[in-house]
Amino acid sequence: LGAVEPPVEVLLESPESSQEVSGLLLALAAWDKPHRLRVRGNIPSGPYVRMTMAVLRSFDVDVHQTEEEGGRSYLVEGPLQAPQEIFPIEPDASAAAVALVAGCLSGGAVQVPGLGLQSCQGDVRVIDYLQAFGCQAGERSTPEGAELFATGLPTQGVDLDLSGEPDLAPALVPMA
Repeated sequence: LGAVEPPVEVLLESPESSQEVSGLLLALAAWDKPHRLRVRGNIPSGPYVRMTMAVLRSFDVDVHQTEEEGGRSYLVEGPLQAPQEIFPIEPDASAAAVALVAGCLSGGAVQVPGLGLQSCQGDVRVIDYLQAFGCQAGERSTPEGAELFATGLPTQGVDLDLSGEPDLAPALVPMA
């Protein structure tokens, strides 16, 4: 037996966006040997990185995240493999947020089929934020699957930390 080669390492210092981390994870997943991405510093919009990891797992890529002093480490073991089955793509939660907010502000009601609270998209938290504003919002089951819904005018102001979901800010500003 030959010696096992250590994974190739890539270091990312102080990323300005989760897109930098996601892009490197996607690139490293194309290789047939393990690679490690070390990220020093805070990763803005962390839910987007978790979404990238979930999608990579659907393409038979193992991604193992560990916390390290001053950052995180991701061991990526590819290569990417096309799924054998149809790969469903859920509606975009950021875009759905605009419609859900508009439904509340207009006094109407909006449903977004095919998107539920168990989504790996962090922007489904729009439901929590709409509830905080006093709107009726949530998830319900239909024969076709989960759907998000929202209705009712806002009844109160709230302080929100959108650091994990910055794409929700433009949609939620009118609620204020």
